Amino acid sequence: MTLLYGIIIGVALAFVFGYGASFFSMMQTGAHYGFRKTLPMVYGIILGDAIRVALLVGVFANIVGLDTVADILKRPWVLIIGCCVLIAIGIYTMTRKQQRSGRKGSAVKYESIDTPQWPAIFGHGFALNFLNPLAWFFWLTVVIVVSPLFDNAPTARIYVFFTGVLIAGLGCNILKCWLSSQLQRLLSARFMNIFNKIVGLILIGFALYILFAMVIFRDRTPEPDTQRATTVIMGVIPPEMLQDTGAATPHDTTQY
Repeated sequence: MTLLYGIIIGVALAFVFGYGASFFSMMQTGAHYGFRKTLPMVYGIILGDAIRVALLVGVFANIVGLDTVADILKRPWVLIIGCCVLIAIGIYTMTRKQQRSGRKGSAVKYESIDTPQWPAIFGHGFALNFLNPLAWFFWLTVVIVVSPLFDNAPTARIYVFFTGVLIAGLGCNILKCWLSSQLQRLLSARFMNIFNKIVGLILIGFALYILFAMVIFRDRTPEPDTQRATTVIMGVIPPEMLQDTGAATPHDTTQY
């Protein structure tokens, strides 16, 4: 049942919080290359999430503490690295040109001179997700909220739970990828180029938000939104449903 609870919460989190930089880049890639060629990006994104969760739950929480992780994530050099990655990907997305190809009646495809192979698309998804500071803050918040639920449970239970969350995230991303690929049949090459510029500007916008809100105006650095995450998680899974996992009732997480 722990795995099932994780899947249910994973679906809820994916549809409530899953609209960040990775989502817009995945939409653009799906509309451009189609479903199959975008799947490596989905796998890169979920690998980034899996490594991040493993580090937060299995390493950082036990060695340095989650409060220390939050402090590290707020350091300017960490945030600037993330900003540079988002800006670089945003500029690349904005400047990429496509032309529509394919005979009449056949599947619509978009081609560009610099069409990447699957390792590049996989690496794009992994880097965009794993090096995004906002994604680190999101998963840190989830770990902060969920960890108290498993204080009295065997250690393996929390890993089973997050496995369910990641499975749900993978499934939801595949669904979003398929939906975005359907845009291929509707969009002209000219509109695809406009779409690229819009997505590129959104990615750069995320980077500028991080730069100004978290680096320049450090007094406005957002704390992990534990209240909202708790509302989503406990709204989907009532505490009494977790009793059979040996989990404890959530306690105050403001200490983090």
